[in-house]
Amino acid sequence: MQGLRCVAAHHAKDTDDPNIIKELRALGIRLHLNSALSQLKTNQDAEAIKSTTRALEIDGISESEKAKAFYRRGRAYERGNEHELAVEDLKRALALNPNDSGVLAELNRAKDGLKMRREMEKKTYSKIFS
Repeated sequence: MQGLRCVAAHHAKDTDDPNIIKELRALGIRLHLNSALSQLKTNQDAEAIKSTTRALEIDGISESEKAKAFYRRGRAYERGNEHELAVEDLKRALALNPNDSGVLAELNRAKDGLKMRREMEKKTYSKIFS
């Protein structure tokens, strides 16, 4: 977090050097993605969602970094039982990195969770309206 505060403070100085701006953006992306990883490992899913969203908002994010961000945010959504959002992000991650078996496994897990939730909702509503 301290690194992110330092990068944010440096952005506020509005440097005109395009190389410094590019490096600060790249550093900000890496810091947000690393924060999201540690937040996932410590079950701070809401914070991981915020960190990955911030990384995705930075200009100059690469395709591989986008794939990481969507994967990590998708995992956080899935763990929070927000299966639709998880499936959406994990599909984006898979489109950016189609050979990643970890993304595919997480996508399948999110789809299974979504299917189970829909089946439960269907049973609940059928009891209400029968």
